[in-house]
Amino acid sequence: MKENKKNNGFNGRQFIFWMTALVAGGILGTLGIQWLNDFFNFMVSVYTRLFQFVAVPTIALAVTTTLAQLGARKNTGRIFLHTILYTLLTTAAAALVGLLLFKVIEPGNLPAEVIQQGNTSVPENLGTMSYYSHILSVIPNNILAPFSSGNVLSILLVAVAVGLVLALKKESENIQILLKGILGMQEVLFALIKGLVWTLPLGIMAFAAQLSAQVSAAVTNYAENRIYPADRAALLLALAEIRYLDDVPPVVSVSEATALARKYSTERSADFVNGVLGGIINQ
Repeated sequence: MKENKKNNGFNGRQFIFWMTALVAGGILGTLGIQWLNDFFNFMVSVYTRLFQFVAVPTIALAVTTTLAQLGARKNTGRIFLHTILYTLLTTAAAALVGLLLFKVIEPGNLPAEVIQQGNTSVPENLGTMSYYSHILSVIPNNILAPFSSGNVLSILLVAVAVGLVLALKKESENIQILLKGILGMQEVLFALIKGLVWTLPLGIMAFAAQLSAQVSAAVTNYAENRIYPADRAALLLALAEIRYLDDVPPVVSVSEATALARKYSTERSADFVNGVLGGIINQ
């Protein structure tokens, strides 16, 4: 009982540290100190690389070890099937939400330059690619290709295949040795993630400062204290999606921020937010 309370208290303090770092970074980013902004930009690059380094291998090893232990416990297979089902359901729900947002926000009303920016992020050969081409792009032709190219779906496909083989050949002594090695690699990654989370307040401060500095630089003809809180929140949210979420087209982020400003701020806020984000995208 005491240990649980201690863990809960630690999580609470950790959350406070993260929120403090977020607020501090947002404030420091508005100061306009060049060397400080350069330092935060450097730290953002460092943390982005570190998260990319640990994220995909952690997921791949988790998939492999989970499949390798199929049948070891009575509920493992059922849990795996439930996971697949929930994944499919959440994917369908996300597609439905995207469709509803498209109908409600109506991206066709956005400025032409913003729409053009969104079109540039779409591959030119997307319309000519067949389903077979998409499937072939996921199937690796060698063991190193998925990791060198960063193809997440290929990595997960390899992880699933390896996990199923380990599950089917678990009686083999060599397979047991290999599985222990994979579990050891997983423990190493968990230790790296734990260390990364321990230093996360610095990363949160850097990301917040970078976004705040970019918004401040874009609003050159508007005093900081005159920006409504709702407008700044919409700008920061959209800018975070544009900078760090490659799978979200910029036009969608601008649409969401414009809609939020129109609903929760003044009548002119939508045009203001739209103009600022359009300027940032065109830089």
